[in-house]
Amino acid sequence: MTALLLGVLLAQPSFEVAGFTRPLVLDAPSAKQCAECHPDRAREWSASAHRESLTNRVFLDGFSTEPHLRCLVCHGPLEAQVKATWPAREALAKGQLPALDSPVHEGITCAVCHVRDGVVLSPRAGSLPYGHPVRHEPALRTSEFCGTCHEFDGHAVVDGATQLNALPMQTTLSEWRAWGGAQTCQSCHMPASSHRVRGGHDVDFVRSAVRLEVRGAEAIVTAHDVGHRVPTGDVFRHLVLWADDEPLMRFGLELTRGVDARGRPGVLIANDTRLIPDVPVTVRIPPGAKRVRLTYHFTSVSIRPRPLLTREDELVELWSLPVGQRSTGRTEKTSTSTPGE
Repeated sequence: MTALLLGVLLAQPSFEVAGFTRPLVLDAPSAKQCAECHPDRAREWSASAHRESLTNRVFLDGFSTEPHLRCLVCHGPLEAQVKATWPAREALAKGQLPALDSPVHEGITCAVCHVRDGVVLSPRAGSLPYGHPVRHEPALRTSEFCGTCHEFDGHAVVDGATQLNALPMQTTLSEWRAWGGAQTCQSCHMPASSHRVRGGHDVDFVRSAVRLEVRGAEAIVTAHDVGHRVPTGDVFRHLVLWADDEPLMRFGLELTRGVDARGRPGVLIANDTRLIPDVPVTVRIPPGAKRVRLTYHFTSVSIRPRPLLTREDELVELWSLPVGQRSTGRTEKTSTSTPGE
């Protein structure tokens, strides 16, 4: 299967990013070359989760449990990245990273979105070809372009082979369409065309999208100013509302094993309790509780050892609010970690 994935040289349209089954076959420059003429965008990208898509500890922890080739094709779509990661998968699963000049350290690099057929794609009409050919690509400004990576179906490994199915794994684009708002993904995640691309691994950004209030004996949790459910993206992300140190409610996906319409096995979403945009959820606070808190979890709850992760890699506390005081509608911001579920 590996040879098949690495050997396919099918023409790939500009609107498709990776397809999640085969790498992008591109004559792709390093981000360092792009930075020579685009230093501001390169600095933004350098601080983004896109750059660390192959090296962040949450990904490596998951990959250590399920070291599938498909994971690498998504998190490092270029052919050069897959060739560098798949043979070294055992070391990668242990968090052992290659030298800094490896394409592994560029993650979702410039070429993944901006290079096709030897041409640089620009979202701006009339961009001048300074040093390389340029083609105007309006798709770069659409949510559907982001959805080529942030909406996909699942798979199962059957007799050692990856078998795709029609069971949803990420549904962010569908959630955005159901929301029906006028803004695009780029409006919120790339304001002023920033390539910082703030998202689920930016704690302050997540905190700004979730509000916690206390009214009498009730806690109210609301996702606001978002165009999809919260959390979205990775199926293991979730929120937990606490009364002191006791969990009151979990906001996330519940997964089970199942089969699609063609009988192919995989992971099925059994229940979805994530926050819907602008739909408050009210929870009764138990008598005697002194404080309600909201934590954000990047991973699933697991009893297995996780040597690659720090506590902050697994969860952070977004909000904390005392019970029994008159609510002002504002919450106390905190970054202190809390005991797990």
